[in-house]
Amino acid sequence: MTRVIMAAIPFPGHVNPLRPIAAHLVTEGHDVTFVTGTNLRDAVLATGAAFHPLNGQADYDGPKVYETFPQIAEATPGVEQIAVYLTEVLAKPMREQHETIQQVLALAPDTPTVVLHDIYFNGLWPIQLGAPGIRPAQVMGLGVTVLPLYSADTAPFGLGLPPDASTSGRERNARLNAEVLAAFAPAQRLAEQLIRDCGGTGTLPSYFDAQVVVPDRCLQLSIRAMEYPRGDLPDSVSFIGVPWEAEPQGVPLPAWWDDVKNAKRVVLVSQGTVSNTDYSELILPTIEALADQSCLVVATTGGRPVSALGALPANVRAAEYIPYSQLLPHVDVFVSNGGFGGMQMALSRGVPLVLAGETEEKKDSTAHAAWTGAAINLATGRPRAADIGRAVRMVLEDDSYRVAARRLEAEYAEHDALRSLNEIVEAAGKTVAASGAGARRA
Repeated sequence: MTRVIMAAIPFPGHVNPLRPIAAHLVTEGHDVTFVTGTNLRDAVLATGAAFHPLNGQADYDGPKVYETFPQIAEATPGVEQIAVYLTEVLAKPMREQHETIQQVLALAPDTPTVVLHDIYFNGLWPIQLGAPGIRPAQVMGLGVTVLPLYSADTAPFGLGLPPDASTSGRERNARLNAEVLAAFAPAQRLAEQLIRDCGGTGTLPSYFDAQVVVPDRCLQLSIRAMEYPRGDLPDSVSFIGVPWEAEPQGVPLPAWWDDVKNAKRVVLVSQGTVSNTDYSELILPTIEALADQSCLVVATTGGRPVSALGALPANVRAAEYIPYSQLLPHVDVFVSNGGFGGMQMALSRGVPLVLAGETEEKKDSTAHAAWTGAAINLATGRPRAADIGRAVRMVLEDDSYRVAARRLEAEYAEHDALRSLNEIVEAAGKTVAASGAGARRA
């Protein structure tokens, strides 16, 4: 048995990808404690792991991030908005994150301990960079979005641009990387100061590089084909596939489920679980675009009342939630705002996408999916109905999108992320046990 601490910032999109890992490690007999916000306590306890809340300002409610940090909503999506995220959501809570992890480590300071954390959880940076305290035997970051690494071969994270490793492309990348580094400089300085305040002495790489290279390893919860090629990708990065979560059993299907099974073509539209308060962004324009088309449109509201959609055309069905494992086999096109988890679930089942999202990491996740050939990216958070309709028809009529999606589906099927993670954790525990060391004072 290995003692495992898992940690994530308190957003469902960051905790949910880690939940199946926690549940699997518990089943395999490991001692798992999950550190995140109190808003996700029940979601953590359902995995069988112990829950430990974050301290102080680190314990915010992720789904209410725009209310808690209104300056995020006021910023322009892309680099400006990400800069605010870096400062308010990621950097400022670092000290409390660090203190929380140290509290959990201190409960069993001599027990071999492996930490698996969402790479956007920065509370391990101080101890990794020389701060005094209890240092875990091994710290592994878990990538829950596309990789945010800077590279000579790609434009920087936040711009939603495709890769370009040509001579002119590398010149573009170098110029844009320098501009984005300057935009993120205030967050970088704050993070460096907080690390020093915690007693850290090491040098912090540039913010997004640090998320990947400060941990001992970075385990990307995706496949290689979803990531841009980089000649300078660190050896510490591994692609291990997606740890799929078993969907709840016995969820009643809607009374109109036979309509889905009998439809010739099904188009699914969703705005996920965070950016889903304003249906005029994507769901309503999609309904408008396809109202007179020969397809069945299924809209899922992410738990919000279906009545908020108003009167629906005859070819539209709506539900708060439908298990994707049952719905996606019937879907021909998924219209999405680009949440990484939902995109990967669709592509792992060979379903091509029409994407329209700009907030958080969505400029980049949508660009990555389009780069694979399995999606059309409308590159806006508020697409026009006419553009959605045109894109859906293109995906339905041009088989190249489904061919690309099926190629990705085959690569997803090659991975067993849960088995790989258990093997990694067990190997780390055995290595520490053999050396006679537990968690150690730094």
